[in-house]
Amino acid sequence: MIKNGRMIFEGTTAEVVDWFRMVDFIDSSAVPWERTPGFCLVARNEDRRRILVDLRQGGLDSIKAHGAREVSVSPVTLEEVFVALGREER
Repeated sequence: MIKNGRMIFEGTTAEVVDWFRMVDFIDSSAVPWERTPGFCLVARNEDRRRILVDLRQGGLDSIKAHGAREVSVSPVTLEEVFVALGREER
């Protein structure tokens, strides 16, 4: 995948969907997830977060270490990865 002329990642479909997970959780920390490498903030509603996590960067441990509650981890489709990572930064 290329974004703004920069290679984000390359790999087979199977590799790419294995690298990422969608994580939903309740967050009471002040961590700026949208600016943290390996994380892509997909949705935010009050204290709930949905984040696309790059498992190659060890993201799940970091979320739990910051006190996240009710953590739910789901596999992703290639489309979800492209939509999340292809969005313009806000």
